[in-house]
Amino acid sequence: MKDRFWLKALLAMGLFSAAILTTFVLLYRSVVTPDPAPQELSERPIPVVIEHRAKQTGRYKIAGLVVDPDGNPVPDVRIEAFVEGDNPSWVSDPDGFFTGTLESAGSLVIPDRASDPRELEIDGERLDLRFVVAELCPFTVHIQDEAGQSLEYATVDFSVRTGHGSDNNTKLTGPDGQAFFPKAGCGVAQVHAHHDNHASKERRDIDTVVEQELRVTLVQGVQLSGMVVDTQDDPVGMAFVSAGDSRTSTAMDGGYSLRVDPAHLTKVRASADGYRPTTEPLRLPANAQDAELDLVLEPARQVTVYCAGLPNDSCKGVMPLLCTHPWLPLGPICTTDDPAVCECPQGQGAVRGGGQSVGVGPQDEVVWLDFRLGGGIQGLVTQSGVPVPCTAMATYIPQSMSDMTKGLAIIRMAECDAGGNFSIAGLHEGAWMVDLRAGQNMSGASRQLPYTQVYQEMVDVGEIDFDGGGRIIGVVLDGLTGQGKPGEAVVAVDANPENPALPRTATAISTSQGQFILMGLDDGDYEVFVGTSPFQKEPVSVVGGQNAGELILESRGADLLDKQGFHLITDQAGDLVVDTLSDGGLAQEAGLEPGDRVQGVILFGMDLEEQFPDHKLSETVLGSYDGPGVSLKVDRDGQEVVIDL
Repeated sequence: MKDRFWLKALLAMGLFSAAILTTFVLLYRSVVTPDPAPQELSERPIPVVIEHRAKQTGRYKIAGLVVDPDGNPVPDVRIEAFVEGDNPSWVSDPDGFFTGTLESAGSLVIPDRASDPRELEIDGERLDLRFVVAELCPFTVHIQDEAGQSLEYATVDFSVRTGHGSDNNTKLTGPDGQAFFPKAGCGVAQVHAHHDNHASKERRDIDTVVEQELRVTLVQGVQLSGMVVDTQDDPVGMAFVSAGDSRTSTAMDGGYSLRVDPAHLTKVRASADGYRPTTEPLRLPANAQDAELDLVLEPARQVTVYCAGLPNDSCKGVMPLLCTHPWLPLGPICTTDDPAVCECPQGQGAVRGGGQSVGVGPQDEVVWLDFRLGGGIQGLVTQSGVPVPCTAMATYIPQSMSDMTKGLAIIRMAECDAGGNFSIAGLHEGAWMVDLRAGQNMSGASRQLPYTQVYQEMVDVGEIDFDGGGRIIGVVLDGLTGQGKPGEAVVAVDANPENPALPRTATAISTSQGQFILMGLDDGDYEVFVGTSPFQKEPVSVVGGQNAGELILESRGADLLDKQGFHLITDQAGDLVVDTLSDGGLAQEAGLEPGDRVQGVILFGMDLEEQFPDHKLSETVLGSYDGPGVSLKVDRDGQEVVIDL
């Protein structure tokens, strides 16, 4: 699945308010209960016909350049072609130049480097090709066991997000326990390591600009086994089972076995095509060597969804597409293949997406969302006056209770054509925010347009050049450690909007060393904040297309740490470790010691790691809460110790 930072940020904001909204909705169920689909759609399951362009044949000359983000030529980069019956490749020369011929229409890619564009379609002579490749930050992963001995034949899955997309690579460690990735891009990386007879381990948010080496210790852990069956007690083969950082698939008899680090073993999850996923809690003593857990999967009710009025009746670009209970705004996310498939609740349900909703009856197997609306947004995207590939995303945030049937957040996406033109049709009336991203897969420069008012007609926003508009440049620091923090959503909001209900906004995701750039801003005054700290706003003025100096933001404050008198750092394993303590401070008096490894937070008796195992909520409490009722779970020389602060 494509990794989309903006979607993570948007969903996080939606989930943050979900509890409040759900309580409100329970009191006003009729507000979010959709009407039945129009009869002419619900009773007309028209087969979807996907148009396939016939491949042209002929001998085409191609030539172009490979450059870095600063425009300097990059030699020794392999360009690979995919054409029918052939797979030729070329290597850029010392001037970054490459040339060749194709026997028929096909596509060009750079297989071992993130680049923009990621893939280029060729159906004629092209002598002006240009690939921009990501800068390199070679990276080494060293795998060892609990005794510090190097592990050979460990599998290392390595992926890194750069400004030009993602690099993904897998290697086995050698006798020295090392896997070397010489062409790793500079950005935010994720490493997943696994080895026979050891528990898997994963590290996220590794800044390859700051770190060039990672040492991972794999423990033997607990041998977890069991069966995955359905409600009729029949085995479910090829089910996906995950626990902690480890994952596996069941055999055809439904059996599974995997090793899991007991320090991260709190829940076991099973899922399979055609079934609803299930999660079971599991807590084991520290000295446990094996465990058994059987899981039961309930058959899922699958409903096929078509989107009338969109190309080929396909729901691609409708995000998020959900199937929910009739009176709830949230539910499981559907696939957006052709056709889309949703897992719906038994009985009555509702499919929601793109601002439309439709009721799902107990016997319905096919439903239609109706996008036969006249409204839409179109435009032309350029960079330095030249049309570029792009992705357009239109977002609508509900403004009133009457909008609640449309969902918490409405997203419609479309790819630009080869000439840089985009068109998003079937939008309902209202003010839409349009984000534009150059390059494929949302990987290049970005611009955000002012809110566009849509009525029952197509609105042409004209030419948008990515080199235009003001910028705010800054860095996000981790409020817990003071280090640059990648992966944080940053938002700028117009401080003096003409329409208070629709202020100008811009968003960005912090990258390597916490750096961010907010682009496409008109001159004026803005308030800038990190999505996880919306009340800590910094005023910024954009004058002449640039803000004055670099803006420094903190992802969270450090209220609890300051009050209790201790400081945390992040070690090589990615864990929070107590670094220093204030003499006579509250934390020291409570028994906290330097070197304690923070395993979790208990708030008013609730173990946050059990409920939210990705550590996000625990970090939020550590960084922004200074009230009573907080206890730290720490690892001290292999023993779990609870410190009441």
